[in-house]
Formats: sequence, structure tokens, C-alpha cells
Amino acid sequence: MLRCVRLVVDTSASMAVTSTPLDKHALAVWIAAAVGLVAQRRLSPVGIVGGGERETRLTPSLLSNDLWHALEPLRDGSHHEETNLADRITRLDAHADRSSVIIVLSDLHDPEILPALRHAAQKHDCAAIHLLDPAELGQLRAGFFRGQEAETGRVFLGHGRTQWAREGQVRSELIRSGVSYLRLRTDRSFTAPLRHFLTARASSVRGRR
Repeated sequence: MLRCVRLVVDTSASMAVTSTPLDKHALAVWIAAAVGLVAQRRLSPVGIVGGGERETRLTPSLLSNDLWHALEPLRDGSHHEETNLADRITRLDAHADRSSVIIVLSDLHDPEILPALRHAAQKHDCAAIHLLDPAELGQLRAGFFRGQEAETGRVFLGHGRTQWAREGQVRSELIRSGVSYLRLRTDRSFTAPLRHFLTARASSVRGRR
């Protein structure tokens, strides 16, 4: 039996905000299901953890039915759910087995997520799949607008070409902390990049044995 895989699915409000037909929340759930099935077929027990306010069962399992039941409460997006992403990572860090693989599926908007992942990576094999809407990269076709931050309710004045995501900084900090990193956009095909990322991670793990 291989190491347990813990998939942390961000269900906070910002994940449901979208400028494309596919939102970040739906993409996160789809990827969690796909990665979970692959891990189970390789005899790694899989546990699902919600990164918002919704509680999920944390016990890893090799049964696909358990995977579906764990994902079911997370399937629907919410525009009113606060983030608990960093807190869930901290809890996993404290209670999960030392050999766990922790994969976070999120837009990484929680301000405490980077320190939480940095600390978890000291004991666990951690990966972050950073999900981005093109509007977060300054590709919203609009001029000035008044917006509201999804999780805090804070009102702000923005522009359609403002880059809201700190992608480069986030990537550098995570890689420097030993956390594998993959960026996926909701307006682009993600199957090939995801497959390449998982294959590269598997090869890297085998090389360290």
C-alpha cells in the first residue's frame, strides 16, 4: 500500500466567481475526482477535505464509492462561503500520517495559505494546483468597475486590466518551500498539463527512493 493522499478542495466563495463557462469550483471538484481515482487504482487511500465552511469525512479509503460520497457535499459552488483553507491544512499537518501526500486545489486567496503550506511541507509531500480565472490575470474586458470581494464582502474600485492574482510570487514562494506547483486556467484545456504534472511528480518520488 502506498502513502495516503489527502485532496483539499477549496469551496470558498471566490471559487464560484467566474468570467468563463467553467468556474474554479467545478474544476477543483473534477480534478479531485480524477486524481482520487488514479491514486486509489495505485492502492493509495484517498481522503477528501473541504477548504471552506463545509465539513467532510477525513478518513482515507481505497473504495471509489467513499470518494464519491466525500465529494458529493462539495459539488455545488457557493457565493457566500468563507474560507477555512489554511486552517484545514494546519489540521492535516498536525493529525495526518507523516507519509501523507497533500494536494490543494484552490485559487489560493486565503491570506494564510502560504505559511500553512510552507509548514506542512516540512513533514508531508505537498502540492498546490492553483486555479485561475482569466479575469484575475487582467483579461477582463471592462474599464473601471466597482466590485466586491467574494469572501470578505469588501467593496473596491478596479479596472479590467488589473492583475489580481499574485501568481509569480505565489509560485516562487511555494517552490522555495518544497511545494510542487501547477497553474491551471478555467479558459484553457487542463488535461495535458495535469497529466504531465502528475507524471513528473511520480517520477520525482520514485527517484528519491
